[in-house]
Amino acid sequence: MIINRNWLEKYIDIPFSDTDLEEHLTYLGLETVMLKNPVAGLDKLIVGEIKQVEKHPEADKLTICQVFDGTEIKQIICGADNVAVGQKVPVALPGCELPGGFKIKRSKIRGVESLGMICAEDEIGLSDNHEGIMVLQENTQPGITMENYINSTIGASFEVDLTPNRPDCNSHIGIARDVSALTDGELRIPEILLKESEERTEDHISVDILDEIGCPRYAARLVKGVKVGPSPKWLADTISSVGLRPINNIVDLSNFVLMETGQPLHTFDYNKVAGKKIIVRKAKANEKVTTLDSEVRTLTEDILLICDAEKPVAIAGIMGLENSEISKETSDVLIEGAYFDPATIRKGSKTLALQTDASYRFERGADPVNVLFAIDRIASLIQQVAGGIICKNRIDRYVREIEFPEVTVRFKRINKIIGYDFDKKWVVNKFQRLGCEILEKTDEEVTVKTPSWRPDLEREIDYIEEVVRIFGMEKIPEPKSLSIILNDEPNKKHMFIEKMRTDLCGFGLNENYNNTLVSQDMAKFELYDRPAIELANPLSRELAFLRTSLIPGLLNTAKLNFNRGNFDLKLFEIGNIQVREEKSQTKARETMNFAVLMTGNTEIINWSYRQREANLYYLKGLLEQIAEDYRIGELSFEKIENEIFSKLVRVTAKGQDLCLLGELHPLYLNKKQGIDKNIWILEGNVDLLFELFDPEIRYNSLPKYPATQRDVSIVVDRSLQIGDIEKVIREKAGKNLADFIFYDEYKGENIEKSKRSLTFNLVFQNNERTLLDSEIDKVMIKIHTALHKELNAELR
Repeated sequence: MIINRNWLEKYIDIPFSDTDLEEHLTYLGLETVMLKNPVAGLDKLIVGEIKQVEKHPEADKLTICQVFDGTEIKQIICGADNVAVGQKVPVALPGCELPGGFKIKRSKIRGVESLGMICAEDEIGLSDNHEGIMVLQENTQPGITMENYINSTIGASFEVDLTPNRPDCNSHIGIARDVSALTDGELRIPEILLKESEERTEDHISVDILDEIGCPRYAARLVKGVKVGPSPKWLADTISSVGLRPINNIVDLSNFVLMETGQPLHTFDYNKVAGKKIIVRKAKANEKVTTLDSEVRTLTEDILLICDAEKPVAIAGIMGLENSEISKETSDVLIEGAYFDPATIRKGSKTLALQTDASYRFERGADPVNVLFAIDRIASLIQQVAGGIICKNRIDRYVREIEFPEVTVRFKRINKIIGYDFDKKWVVNKFQRLGCEILEKTDEEVTVKTPSWRPDLEREIDYIEEVVRIFGMEKIPEPKSLSIILNDEPNKKHMFIEKMRTDLCGFGLNENYNNTLVSQDMAKFELYDRPAIELANPLSRELAFLRTSLIPGLLNTAKLNFNRGNFDLKLFEIGNIQVREEKSQTKARETMNFAVLMTGNTEIINWSYRQREANLYYLKGLLEQIAEDYRIGELSFEKIENEIFSKLVRVTAKGQDLCLLGELHPLYLNKKQGIDKNIWILEGNVDLLFELFDPEIRYNSLPKYPATQRDVSIVVDRSLQIGDIEKVIREKAGKNLADFIFYDEYKGENIEKSKRSLTFNLVFQNNERTLLDSEIDKVMIKIHTALHKELNAELR
């Protein structure tokens, strides 16, 4: 945004030079660069006064002008049709090189000598306006340089690069407010003088808002009997100083109030509004309109429209349409002032690839309260500049009131965060200068109501940032000692997640980070029947849903690695998933999950050992090691069926579902994923794991008494699970069973094809005495009997 110093000084006294103003605004967080005067250093570009004008004898469109340059009269040929005696004009004398490289020479034009050139605005780089010569202020002294003239009358201009959270500074008043907070100068808000007629606005126009989300507030005023024409010089010069081209007095006043207050306004030719009615609605699919730039645009259902009783007349918050624009024939002007939803305007602007000064401000959040001031301001200015009668009252439809937070700021907290003791009165004064209403003040804290133009001030820390911003970071002395602010209590869950990351990396796994936004296919992963949340305004169809599982992302990573010749993978990811609630399209349940993917060999090739391929048991062992290290208790494994898995196991801990682990079916991998490798996956719930995690490490003394080992070798059905056998053995072995190890399986000769031989090692130990062989023999008999009776197992 471009601002002008002379314009800014209408609202606040500035005790700085141009260079210092540039520096102070930048320190306030408003990155500012002073724009170079386009005629700086051009000593031969001066102010001249036209003393005499006569027609060129050899050319109808040329005039011979006698121009006083401050010391003498010079003859200059001019082709502009607006040249007149008495005008003060910019004159380029021979030897002057204008912006763009055009050098002025003494010459003859159609046989008549010309000693220079009378310039238009575009010829000296002030604007792109070439509609006649530039006419300067009447009281300008002939002979001074144009550089001095511009500095004294137009003033320095600055370009301010605003961050998106500061929509309040998209105006001269907004920046003046920040300068007021810096200097303690009084902010001058323009006084509005309205001379209303007895005709009421509501008798001439009505407003219906059909989309209350997109348009919470819409206000209107009517000015009748105006005369549309060129803007007066003060108005044209003012908006030109910030890079805007004068069009006509009504349009120029809209731009003036926009740059003054930051409130975008739109003016309609009232007599082109059918049915004398304004309707705010969403566009229909493929509805076509012609905007003010003469472009035909096809709309979508997400775009907000301003319509009359028959047709659209503007794209809300973005651009008006040709069918209702102000023209020379306009006599009655309908003024629109509104607050539009930022997200709605942003989406419409991106859909149409059309950004304007209005959309730029609405996207960032305009001031919903400022609407009424702005339409009253432009109505009074129209009456002053273009004449006309202001109809009594204004229409104001405020259908969805915008609330502004009340925030309590603690003085001690300010000092602690910034590391400097601020005077309490100074802090309160600065909040008031920024426009905050002081609701309550004590020695400990102050409670303020956030002003309507500051949507970025929501929390205490935001106000603390304002304190240091206004005071100046560069003024805060370096601390004599380092002050470290610690949280009252560490985030235990965060520490647990970091421990998980460290442990999984320690197991030789590589961490993976995937996008939480996925395609529809990835969101509807076949392992789960989880409804997904769809984004209202996705960047692309590939990023249109929130993920419901971590596995599809890991599969994509695996494919990328396969394409680059890397076939041995041990990957993990820890991240959030979101599952839509059944009866809602927008509400979601978020949980943190962990997932592991393995394929290929588990170790790198080495001369000292043979490589081993990843398998279900490797993954199971990793999970059991985690359970042991995190002291979550015994795990239970249950085989379940799923069409995309050749093997799938549900794992529970203390009766709660902890995770699923299994081998993806080759047919699924080939047809759905385009993968021809074996892949094993695990996905579980971090939130549950954290809940079960026992952070206390307990130490036991070494056993004083020896342990005794016994083996159990049995033949069982191949369908029988190891977990079922372990359960029976543990129940019958009693409290003296210190360890249970499954260490051998045999399938082959001398055993039926439907059977397999399993061998287990049992370790018995008592911490108070040495166990007798006779005691252990009795226990082993119980175990053998139970295995035969309950599982139909035969001893080998």
